[in-house]
Amino acid sequence: MSRGEIIVLILSLLFEASLNQLCERETDCPKENQDVFSSSTTEIPSLLRPGVTELFFLSSPIATIPKGTFVKNPQLEKVELLSTTTTSIEPGAFEVIFTCPMEPTSQETSPSFTHQYRNKVQGCKSQMMIYTALLVLEITCTLVLARFTLSLYRLLQRRESKNQRVELTRFSYRREVILRPLQR
Repeated sequence: MSRGEIIVLILSLLFEASLNQLCERETDCPKENQDVFSSSTTEIPSLLRPGVTELFFLSSPIATIPKGTFVKNPQLEKVELLSTTTTSIEPGAFEVIFTCPMEPTSQETSPSFTHQYRNKVQGCKSQMMIYTALLVLEITCTLVLARFTLSLYRLLQRRESKNQRVELTRFSYRREVILRPLQR
């Protein structure tokens, strides 16, 4: 290797290293599917450019995220608020209608596009089936718990009416869903 080739190699390695340092965080060098908003952004835009699936807000003075903020952008998959001054999120702020795309009926689309689109439709349908099954399971568990509670209440009433005095002063029911990451 000549001296000139070594210098060119070292310069190219230094240039590549400097590029990597510029993009330490995901928000430093956004991809085509990402939009990054800075401290000059005071509210979340209602419409985004086509293809944006990820939003980042860096030090933005967004105080409140109102209801229906993301409804016009159902393609969103990720929203990150980093060092913002957000103090409240209204109920329904992240409410986005979840719909599965329809399968293309036109024969003019390319076979690879049609295959990718069908895979996306199938994945969406699978997620909906899983969600529906979990919803049915939750409803079933709630009904079983309600029936158990009612039978316990009736048992205590019978005991009270016989000879033992049991006073039911307060009864409460609380449903809680706790999501935890899987431990591997």
